[in-house]
Amino acid sequence: MSAEQKARDAAQAVIDLEERVRDGDTTVTAAMIEKARRESSYAELLVDAERRGVEKQRQAERAAAVEAFMGEYEEYMTGADLETLRGVYANLVVAAADLHTLLAERKRAQTDIMNRALALGLFAGPINPQSGGGNAPVPNDAERWRSRYVKPQTDYLALAVQEGQHGYVSANGQTVTHALHTPERAEEFRSLTSSNKRELGIEMRDRILNDALTVTEPA
Repeated sequence: MSAEQKARDAAQAVIDLEERVRDGDTTVTAAMIEKARRESSYAELLVDAERRGVEKQRQAERAAAVEAFMGEYEEYMTGADLETLRGVYANLVVAAADLHTLLAERKRAQTDIMNRALALGLFAGPINPQSGGGNAPVPNDAERWRSRYVKPQTDYLALAVQEGQHGYVSANGQTVTHALHTPERAEEFRSLTSSNKRELGIEMRDRILNDALTVTEPA
């Protein structure tokens, strides 16, 4: 029986004795009522003690949880993971700047090649930078030209982000390759299907990451 139930029973016992006196029961003595009241009062004290014990336990558990949290919080605030993340971000910024610069140089050289081929009468034209490289500047070299053609309006950085997230690049639900993929990487992409590209894409992404970490680890 709980302390609260005992306290209710003890309080009811006092009430019952007092009512018996009111009803004319002369067998109930003042000592009996006084004893019942003391027992009721003591039972209430036990209820208070139980409640305080529960509250102390709650406070102790909270204090332990706070202490554990503060330890984890301090580890989080002083840990090296942010510095690692900052380093990765800094490298990404540098890589993005390099990508932007090299792409701009490649596009200028690409346009120059097309203009010179047109001037020499090798390229039938018209020059269309958005043609996907289909119009090769030199006759009978369309396939090789397309494989190395950098599309002026393509956001290659966004494609790199997508590839880093999913392991592959897709457009309109189709896996695609572009000129910045190595032949080996392009061949991997061509092996992906709608049923396996999610699983294999993750495997390829993880392999690329592991290879990169292996290269950058100090000897």
